[in-house]
Amino acid sequence: MGSDDLLNLPLADLLGRLASDAPAPAGGALAAIAAAGAAAMVEMGASLTLARERYAPYHEEMAQARDRARLLRDELVAIVVEDGLAYGGVIAALRLPQASAEERSVRRTALDDAALVAAGPPGRIVAAAAELAELAAAVAERGNVNLVGDAMTAAVVGEAAGRAAAALVEIDAGMSRAAGAADALQAARAASMRAAAARTRALAAADMRRPR
Repeated sequence: MGSDDLLNLPLADLLGRLASDAPAPAGGALAAIAAAGAAAMVEMGASLTLARERYAPYHEEMAQARDRARLLRDELVAIVVEDGLAYGGVIAALRLPQASAEERSVRRTALDDAALVAAGPPGRIVAAAAELAELAAAVAERGNVNLVGDAMTAAVVGEAAGRAAAALVEIDAGMSRAAGAADALQAARAASMRAAAARTRALAAADMRRPR
């Protein structure tokens, strides 16, 4: 099945693919899907804020949030496929022969490089998720009050997706001795912390602004 076919599957069939014994799509794809859903909720909340004149002071901010969330959603949809392709290099490296010292050295280098490549897509997921959680918090705090629950959901789901992606970076980059692995780990941890702070803001906004 090609990448376009995967992205065009009905939801039930896509979940079936995630449940299969195929190596991809897997955890990274799931994190990207969840974060893309969070992006869609940000877009909805921002768009419905723009539709109400009473929120005119925040229209520029909401327009920017809507447009940025749309771009991040497109990026995350692409990562659904890219994640599996990137991890394929790790599988190939693990299958290299290791009967001799030379073969083991070649395999170790290949695995270092492949693991760092595999950390790329989840690293992009957690970066996008952190930004989306912050956008969602802004919508929850200043957007259409009728959408505060949806914005809060976007922040919570986005943060969870980012936390999962950051853990995948820990696994992938953590097994690599290639240059750049430490930077990838540090960036993922920082983005995950940003997402957590934004989730807290969104939860507080939802509690403060919900109907009493």
